[in-house]
Amino acid sequence: FPSHDTTKQAEMTDAHIIVTNIEVEEPDQLINICDYLLAKEKIRKLIVIAPNYTNKVLGAIYNTKQKAGFNILAVKAPTLTESQLEDVAVFTGAKFIDKTKQMKLDTMEFQDLGKVGRIIVDKDDVILIDGSGKKEEINKRVKELKDHIKVEKLPEFKEKLERRIASISGKVGVIKVGSNTDSEKHYLRKKIENAVNATQASVS
Repeated sequence: FPSHDTTKQAEMTDAHIIVTNIEVEEPDQLINICDYLLAKEKIRKLIVIAPNYTNKVLGAIYNTKQKAGFNILAVKAPTLTESQLEDVAVFTGAKFIDKTKQMKLDTMEFQDLGKVGRIIVDKDDVILIDGSGKKEEINKRVKELKDHIKVEKLPEFKEKLERRIASISGKVGVIKVGSNTDSEKHYLRKKIENAVNATQASVS
């Protein structure tokens, strides 16, 4: 799982993904899913994007990885709104596990998982490549965001919506999980733009 140390980076390829706004407080919320995937689906890699995890959960994840050979990447994204998390779910083909709808992690099913070809995570950003979202669902989401742009008055919010559209409609999706200063924001934006350009060039 990724550290919030800027010197560290985590990557995973060809993995299933859970997207939720539920704070993961108990190990069983995730360990039961891992056990099921390993036993029934023969899956050994899982990404979870959630607002937060307790230390108890992170410790259980580490033990599961060591004992069962199940590789789980827990991405902490406390600054993402529900709408942004829904973007990620659409891009990856995952069902958004929404606490406001009384949904729970320990009752989700295999078909609720999404999938990505590659994920790159560091302190402030998450880059998702080759999400498995359905084209019709992505197009529907893009239309919703474009409709928001039409009524949005503030230029900075319009720009954010445009970036969200670019992320979910292309081969590369980028989500921001935090940054500390304006200079860091500019640096990260440039880094992400370079990554997107390189990926677009490779698939064109």
